Order: sequence, then C-alpha cells, then structure tokens
Amino acid sequence: MKLRAFLAGIPDRVYILCFAGVICLASAAAYFLYQDTALLEKKIISKQKEISYIQSLRQTYEAKKQALEGSIPNAAAPKGMSLAAVEEIATRSLVGGRLTALRPVSSRSEKERKQPVVEVKVSGAPLGEVVSFLQAIDSAGFRLKKIQLSLPGTGQTLLEMQASLVDGRTRE
Repeated sequence: MKLRAFLAGIPDRVYILCFAGVICLASAAAYFLYQDTALLEKKIISKQKEISYIQSLRQTYEAKKQALEGSIPNAAAPKGMSLAAVEEIATRSLVGGRLTALRPVSSRSEKERKQPVVEVKVSGAPLGEVVSFLQAIDSAGFRLKKIQLSLPGTGQTLLEMQASLVDGRTRE
C-alpha cells in the first residue's frame, strides 16, 4: 500500500516527462540503428557486385584457358629436342634420383647428317623411377640411342643411369 500512495503523490507531468524521455531515447536509438543498417546494406551490395565481377572474370579466364589449351596441341608440335623438355621429364619422373648431368651432344649418322643427341646422367634412382623415366621419354617422342645402368656398390638398390636420347620424330 505504501507504493500506491507514493505513486499517487507524483504529479502527472513527471510521468509525461518520463514517457517522453523514453520515447526520445527509443527514437534516437532507432535512428542510429537505421543509419548503421543502411550503411551495412550498401557495403553488402558493393561486395556482392565485386564478387559477381570476379566470378565473371574467372569464368572468362577459364573459357579462354580451355580454348587455348585445346588449340595448342593441334597448332604446333615441338620442332626438335630441347634440354628443357628432357629436364622436365627427368624431374617429374625421377623423384628419388638426382639428375647429375644433362648436356647436348652432336652426333653424325651414316648419311652425314647431324642429329641432336642429349646425354643424361642420373644417380641414386630406384629401378621403378628409371622405368617410368624411360616410358615418359618414349611417350614424349624421344628415342633411346644407348643406355647404361650400373649399381654403384655391392648391396645397393639404387642405380646409376647414363643414357643418350635422340629425337624420335626425325629419321636417321
């Protein structure tokens, strides 16, 4: 009962002022919240536009890349033997072995025509990697002119290989 008597003693103007204050605070909070959400919406829309632009650029890039990859094998076949091609095949297939020498040598065939030859020396390669190297060389269009495999010591399982490669697309 004391609370009811206390509240009855407060003038009505104080209630109206408190109510008006709460309304003002609520409207100010709503205004600032509205401003923040509007700014956030603008940022979200701009990021969505950026993402769609990046995705369209990626699709264009992928389409051009596929078109280019599709036209390269038909347009130009490799003209001759290159050290870079042999080195790429060696590093790809000889993971455990070490490429110790790669040098071009020019040899003469029976018809007095110079033929490019690449001499490859590999040490510390397992037999499986040597076989995969030879298969990769064959699939790349190169031919083995000679090959020498040796074990560096007794009880060793790693091989040393010396090979001479010629371009298989040209005739001797």
